Amino acid sequence: HLTQAHRVSTGEAVVVAVIDSKIDAGHADLEGVVTGQYDALGGVGKPHAHGTAMAGAIAAHGKLLGIAPKVRLLAVRAFAGEGESAAGTSFAILKGLDWSAENGARIVNMSFAGPADPMLRDMLGKAHARGLVLIAAVGNAGARSPPLYPAANRAVIGVTATDAGNKLLPLANRGAQVTLAAPG
Repeated sequence: HLTQAHRVSTGEAVVVAVIDSKIDAGHADLEGVVTGQYDALGGVGKPHAHGTAMAGAIAAHGKLLGIAPKVRLLAVRAFAGEGESAAGTSFAILKGLDWSAENGARIVNMSFAGPADPMLRDMLGKAHARGLVLIAAVGNAGARSPPLYPAANRAVIGVTATDAGNKLLPLANRGAQVTLAAPG
């Protein structure tokens, strides 16, 4: 129902931070959308498929159309890796959250999942208190997975994944931490 959703909003004038692996800001579907970049790892990294795909799901406006094609993105590299995998640290995520808030993000997308972390819990609480809308993937460990974070945090909107037929993906996590399901 993307067309109907775009009648309500296309994300115009909204700043969304994407904390992920490095986003390919030069990708044709993301042209002009990335208005700020921060490398929480402090190094030089190549664009990664996961961060670029998440940015595209949100803001693509070329051959593909994202959920909010008129948003402005803040690209935060907190994960590094090659191929399918990318790894990050709580400290890099915390630095990315802080930078996002300081640079005008209204929404923060976190498409990663892991164990509970008291430092991250505290930072998410502070970000939420500042008015940031925090959204996170609940994970892809399956129906029997325990709740994963940051999605299981009370200050975060937890999102699970559906397939092209609008059914839950078999590997999609389920549970009380799920606020909504969306294409994954």
